[in-house]
Amino acid sequence: MKSSSLQARAFTLVELTVTVVVMAIVASLLIPVIHGAADAYGSSVSTRQTSERVAYAMERTLRLLRDVPLGASDATVGIAAASTDAVTFSDGRRLWLDSGSLILTDSGVDAPLCRDVQTFEIAYLAQDGQASTLSTPSTTQRFNVTIKSGGFELRGSAFARVRAGGAS
Repeated sequence: MKSSSLQARAFTLVELTVTVVVMAIVASLLIPVIHGAADAYGSSVSTRQTSERVAYAMERTLRLLRDVPLGASDATVGIAAASTDAVTFSDGRRLWLDSGSLILTDSGVDAPLCRDVQTFEIAYLAQDGQASTLSTPSTTQRFNVTIKSGGFELRGSAFARVRAGGAS
């Protein structure tokens, strides 16, 4: 009687084999799910970092353009040179696209605002908001900016504050 009660409590080799096979099947089904979740997390972190980087560059660019220095007269802004992908102010500050990096020069120091930039465009607009002032950037009243990086494209506008101060 004692020996039969011991056999009822122990695992047989068949039960152990079935348990191992079932666990292997469950593990093989879960591994792709775990890898997919890890990939999705990595992708979402990368997307968030890229969007934050582009948003920071746009915010900093628009602030810089709003705070453009006063030009030679009250009716102008202090832009020394302008192109569709760069602007240099009369006080020496500069913002430009260089080999995929958006660079800000302030107090003689170059600092990257955003890397891996595919597009950086500045449109210089007159008072009517439509006519381009690229050929005469000192008469600019409004800037339209586009920054594209990592699949994100942000667009923004800034009005030169110096215009409001010069008009009063």
